[in-house]
Amino acid sequence: MKKLITAAAVMAVLLVCSCSNGNAGAPDALIDSIVSEVSEQSGEDGIDLDLTVMNANMIYATVYNIVTEPEAYYGKTLKLVGYFDTSYDERLDTRYYFVVIPDATACCSQGLEFMCSSDISYPDDYPDPGTDIEVTGTLDRYDEEGHTYYYIKTGGIDLR
Repeated sequence: MKKLITAAAVMAVLLVCSCSNGNAGAPDALIDSIVSEVSEQSGEDGIDLDLTVMNANMIYATVYNIVTEPEAYYGKTLKLVGYFDTSYDERLDTRYYFVVIPDATACCSQGLEFMCSSDISYPDDYPDPGTDIEVTGTLDRYDEEGHTYYYIKTGGIDLR
């Protein structure tokens, strides 16, 4: 009986290991695929990466990758949909604006900061927090208090 259990355990380990088919790095491969696709494509409308045409899982993976590896997307034109949010830092006397993209289960939202290049002011020219918006712009960066932050530089936001 003991030999049978040992043999079954060895078979299970071999089965699991043999099924991986060398794809143990699949998440890295997905990230590399997204980055190379962004590098190679440029839409007819000048948009390098249109998240509005992706399914929920792909949007989550792409936004996660933008947040964790922003340099790969620096200078790329992005189009995304989410809801508007804002925060104010009293110490720096600075207001920040975000497009928040919920994931498929609405548990793990990611926010990307954006700045409008047009002369608009808060709250008059912005929607209420929680309003669905569409943002199209170029991923840029700035330094603040010794840290580099990435944001979407846009001409404005569209209500959805």
